[in-house]
Amino acid sequence: LKNKKPDLHFCYLTGLDTEQHNTGPYSHETFSVLEEIDGLIGEIIACAQEISNYRATIGVVSDHGFIATDKTISLNAAFCQAGLLEVDPADRSKLVSWNAFSLNAGGSAGIFLKDNTEELYQKTYSALRDLADSTKKEFIIDKIITGGELKSIDGFDGVSFVVSINP
Repeated sequence: LKNKKPDLHFCYLTGLDTEQHNTGPYSHETFSVLEEIDGLIGEIIACAQEISNYRATIGVVSDHGFIATDKTISLNAAFCQAGLLEVDPADRSKLVSWNAFSLNAGGSAGIFLKDNTEELYQKTYSALRDLADSTKKEFIIDKIITGGELKSIDGFDGVSFVVSINP
């Protein structure tokens, strides 16, 4: 900042996000990184104010929030059990074939269908309902979004279902 004196400067401090993914949002390690970042932001502000004769505008934003979780749900494993997806038995990370596939996005997932048939749609919906019912006591699945409501959701182009997960 002192050498280049830019009119506009963006700075991404990734340490907090990385630490929260590794140790959780309220861990000692996370708070230590947050304190370090707070100090760095203080240095950036002081420098920006100095080089601009105290006319700098500073904005601090986050790329997303974070919530602690203690459970996971694997929709693709449920699709395997329902015969909608097949993985290599010797290496379960290798996909052999699929008719339904979940693409996870944090607390939600978009469900893609290989073919747009009513039979596949119903079989997949049934597998999702069975999973939702089996996890009801734990309140893992919040909602299975379909139809018109699905069309109003941005960011899940080409999916047949969106599943939202409770925190």
